[in-house]
Amino acid sequence: DKNKESFIFKESEKFKEDSFYNISTEIISKRKLLRLYKPNYPIWAKKIGLEAEVQLKFKISKQGVVQDILIEKMSGFPELDVLGFRAIRKWHFEPIMKQDGVDEWAFVTLKFEIS
Repeated sequence: DKNKESFIFKESEKFKEDSFYNISTEIISKRKLLRLYKPNYPIWAKKIGLEAEVQLKFKISKQGVVQDILIEKMSGFPELDVLGFRAIRKWHFEPIMKQDGVDEWAFVTLKFEIS
């Protein structure tokens, strides 16, 4: 456990177009996630039965905006890494209401899985 005070959000969604594939997320952050956007499971990856995960680290601004995204662990497939990067860029977390609030770092693991 990286930080006992962290809010851990675990969620898995089956995509309507194909219930055999899904992308699950595990987010470690002190702030609540307000808007989640998930990448689509790529058709080429489905065709070859690919499962992979990418781990990203990112900064959450006082306003709840995702900034400074870093790839902590690559999936081995640059296309999946880019999909993960683009998806979390659209996320939004609860803002800090205090004047002295500071930006914070958070982590996410995106898993492209066959269920």
